[in-house]
Amino acid sequence: MRQKISFQLFLVLVFSLVFAVGYGEAVQINYGSPNAKLTNADCIKCHKKEVLEIEKKGGKHKLVGCLGCHKGHYPMIPKSEMIPKCSECHKGKPHYRLAHCERCHSNPHEPLVMNLAKGYYKKECITCHKKEGEELARYHTKHSLLACNTCHVQHGYIPSCLKCHKPHLAGQTNKDCKLCHAAHHPIPVTYGMNIPNKYCTVCHPKIGKELAASHTKHSKLACVFCHRGRHKVIPSCEACHGEPHPEIMIKGKKCIDCHNDAHALIK
Repeated sequence: MRQKISFQLFLVLVFSLVFAVGYGEAVQINYGSPNAKLTNADCIKCHKKEVLEIEKKGGKHKLVGCLGCHKGHYPMIPKSEMIPKCSECHKGKPHYRLAHCERCHSNPHEPLVMNLAKGYYKKECITCHKKEGEELARYHTKHSLLACNTCHVQHGYIPSCLKCHKPHLAGQTNKDCKLCHAAHHPIPVTYGMNIPNKYCTVCHPKIGKELAASHTKHSKLACVFCHRGRHKVIPSCEACHGEPHPEIMIKGKKCIDCHNDAHALIK
């Protein structure tokens, strides 16, 4: 009887040992198998937040897929290799040679969602926005001294001019400001032929009163008819009137010697 129990106990111990060894080997094989492969579909099982972010605001990163950047997952690869460097894909342009990408692109799953409210951003911006940088440098104004994120606190955000500047005239809108002033080169002032006189006379009130009181054909013209395209352009009288008087009559004289002023003509 004792021999029978001992033999049964021996069998139980043997089978337990075989099972334990076999199970341990199976776990080890599955855990570190070189044949194990991840798919993009596996990522959402643990990384739901990141997958949703890249689906909504991933930009071109959305076209890459999770495993296009992340070549694997620990323990299949070392932890240090799980997060790729931006320079592995982004190269060949001045912007990509900037250090500390994460300073602007804090979340690679939302690469164009950039909160720029803090810090000083300029050299980073003009590597992509070259035209705007050249305008700020060429036309030196107070805007040239500002950091880009003084106005653009988020990437793509364009503030109203009226956030900092008072309008010349009550009722003017941000759209009106842009009829004369370009944000990155506000001076010189340039404009089209659709600017009403009231936008000019608010800064030049004396001239506006003289023109209205002259009762000549000039008083019926828009300011921009004569001062075309750019602020402070002063045309010659001959541009419209030709040479209405004999040369002997006007020799050595200017038109305003007789006609006083273009805005307050004396007939």
